[in-house]
Amino acid sequence: CQFSRMQPLNLFRVAILWLLLLGSLALAGEKQLKLPSEYLAARERWRVAGVADYQFTLRQDCACLPEQPISVVVRRGKVQRAFYSISKVDVDARRISSLQTLSGLFRTMDEAYAGSAAEVKFKANAQLGYLEYVYIDFNARVADEELVYYISDFRSVPPDKRQP
Repeated sequence: CQFSRMQPLNLFRVAILWLLLLGSLALAGEKQLKLPSEYLAARERWRVAGVADYQFTLRQDCACLPEQPISVVVRRGKVQRAFYSISKVDVDARRISSLQTLSGLFRTMDEAYAGSAAEVKFKANAQLGYLEYVYIDFNARVADEELVYYISDFRSVPPDKRQP
């Protein structure tokens, strides 16, 4: 056996490397286990609901310029249209490209849980599981970088028959 021919110091180094590797794998697995069961249940309810055509109102709280709530129209799982809820004026294309679907909000939450976000909070719809409130503080030491979304007025919309 090659290990029997290794010097004690080298054998010790190999053992330490294996322990570090196993420890890092355990920590990676532990990070996945930190997802709250309520979150996992909500994400699964939303996935099972399979709603691809819907509309909702999004209000974002941030340290940026105040913005009207936005009505977001999702067709076939993609943001198709968005307009300001109060004025009914269409949102410009650059802003539309930054808007997420409700499934996209779950991906953002997954990334926050998997990353090193200082704090993650949410409230999910009891029936369909979509997120109604999202709060992510990416860094407790930095002010005003939190992500806060309020989702309301959710409704399914009939599929657009004109699109293939």
